[in-house]
Amino acid sequence: MKIRILLSIFLACILFSCQQEEGEKEEPEQSSKLIVGTQIYRDGLDFVRIGDDLVNLDLKKLGFVSVGDSVEEGGGYIWLSRTVDLAEGKLVFEGDFIDDRQFTDEKLNNSRLNRIRIASPAFHTAEKISVGMTLADLQAANEGREFFVTPLPREGLVDLEDPNGHIHYLVEADMTVFSIILEQANPISVIPPANTIKYIVVM
Repeated sequence: MKIRILLSIFLACILFSCQQEEGEKEEPEQSSKLIVGTQIYRDGLDFVRIGDDLVNLDLKKLGFVSVGDSVEEGGGYIWLSRTVDLAEGKLVFEGDFIDDRQFTDEKLNNSRLNRIRIASPAFHTAEKISVGMTLADLQAANEGREFFVTPLPREGLVDLEDPNGHIHYLVEADMTVFSIILEQANPISVIPPANTIKYIVVM
């Protein structure tokens, strides 16, 4: 099993976004009823791909009712974030990370889709894995596949990156796991199989 000890700026920004989201208390006035495909691919979703124009992506035309746009900051970067509230959970579409020392409105207004954070059980991978399922489900659907493992103790998550790239499963974990995971030849074995997938991230 391969372990990634150093976190990339991408993972750091994922966690910054997650922390902000946890602090939000307002309920959406209306959630979206899905009329689009719900499969997760390595390069996006049925209706949008990594690298697409994020600014002009007409999410409401696609049937998403509750859409919120914001500009996020974290780790020395600034990026555009577009959030869709669903009947269950949400989708977050995030743009290019712009170095805050080189930030301009023009760069923000030309943002391309850089990452999709899925926090809804409505969307699934080709292996039928979705948010809310367990580590045991993930392993059963990917028998023999070794994930890259990155422990994220501050956020109470373990990042399991598909070895073929681009899809990350963020699984809940506790301090018992984090205290021993880096010492294991097979680190995924110390995560309780019943632990759930909190987010699926495509980037």
